[in-house]
Amino acid sequence: MRSDEDAVYFTAQAKGEFEEALQRGEITPASLRKLLNLPEESLVSAIDAITEERMGLSEGESEYLVFLVNLRRYHHSWHDPKAEGSLWSIIGEREGPTLALVETSEKRRVGDFGIMVYSKGDFDGKYPGNLKRIFESMEADEMTVKYTDEEYAEKYGIGFSGSFKIRNPTEGGDGAIGGLVGVVSSLIGFEDPLSMTPEERVEGVDLPLFFASEMRDVLEAFERMHPPEMSLLQKDLFEFVTRVKGLYNMWEEDLGPFNYFEEGESTKMLRVDFGPTHEGGSPRMTPVTADFLRESLERDGDFEPFRLSLEHLENDFVDEGMVVIVFFDGFMTNRHGFPFDMSIPLERA
Repeated sequence: MRSDEDAVYFTAQAKGEFEEALQRGEITPASLRKLLNLPEESLVSAIDAITEERMGLSEGESEYLVFLVNLRRYHHSWHDPKAEGSLWSIIGEREGPTLALVETSEKRRVGDFGIMVYSKGDFDGKYPGNLKRIFESMEADEMTVKYTDEEYAEKYGIGFSGSFKIRNPTEGGDGAIGGLVGVVSSLIGFEDPLSMTPEERVEGVDLPLFFASEMRDVLEAFERMHPPEMSLLQKDLFEFVTRVKGLYNMWEEDLGPFNYFEEGESTKMLRVDFGPTHEGGSPRMTPVTADFLRESLERDGDFEPFRLSLEHLENDFVDEGMVVIVFFDGFMTNRHGFPFDMSIPLERA
């Protein structure tokens, strides 16, 4: 459930994205994605705040902000391929990646959107314009939907344009995404997180499925959970676990954490703090070994983080052929008063 503090934060976030779009005369895909996951009331409140601060908006600015809010509405109403009236049902079966161009000014003129659709299967390997590049940027089950309002763009000199990707997975892919909805929900939907240990927070969660799945399936599962209805804590937790997944999957391939240690060292731990990234830095990597922790505790006395880390490394499942990676985010922990952490062993193949 969202709190009053969440509402204030979301309104401020929407306001920042709107103001940047007004200044640039266009909106970036990243900004549009952020607006997509915010509650609509936050977007409306942000527009009210901007209007009050500027003592009014020009006609073009007002129409542009309404256009951006409408893009969010169109996306949410058309996203589900199985829903009646979805864009997928309107355009029918398509072969390969698809581009849909939606001209919204047609709705004012004739009462319905102007829609032009191009699919990879429509061409015999010869693509006009930049369609080849567009198709190569998508998977076979994806469609890029680009919304424009050419009438207002010409009238006001503002980029009335924005695009989203949507998916129409195969039956097998749809089932996999459905399974991930349950996993992601368990990772970010704690009822009483502060009373739970890190082990209890992942108990019963299918972490192997989470880390083995494609990132785009994880993101699709998240979108199916209706992010605009989520609290700030849930959204920040999702960002944290996907960052953990991205880095861990990379290390499964290159075994990077082992480079922090000498061959033959005692049981090993790499602590990864995402905190500095919120201020433009890189994750802070701190390698420690069981021997180092024991020596420090004996020399300097009890220090809880060292003691808990040593207890972790002394578990029976930990051996010298692995690195225990402890991911955490000090910045988010301070923001929410909730421990953003996850511990995962990395073994040599």
